[in-house]
Amino acid sequence: MLFLSFFFELRKAGISVSQGEWLALLEVLSKDPTEPDLNSFYAIARAVLVKDETLFDLYDQVFLQVFKQVEALRAPLGQVLDWLKDPKSLPKLDPTNVLEHLALEALR
Repeated sequence: MLFLSFFFELRKAGISVSQGEWLALLEVLSKDPTEPDLNSFYAIARAVLVKDETLFDLYDQVFLQVFKQVEALRAPLGQVLDWLKDPKSLPKLDPTNVLEHLALEALR
């Protein structure tokens, strides 16, 4: 939903992005061998979608408006991804001792 919002916000701001260009962006992203992150998406999308360099500033403004909350999620997401790489680092939990390992004050 976030990417679709980005598409419509670009068009609303006056950057003419066609459906063909949007599909080209999705194709490039699907073939990109690098690990996806917001910085690479920013650069790839700008290269594919913005045809006039005078619109770069406008593109930056729209990008910031649409993706401003993604940066706030980056740190917790990084922690989750690190844990997924080595899930054994957490203590074994079973239903009888799960409450001992929860930080109840942090949950309040």
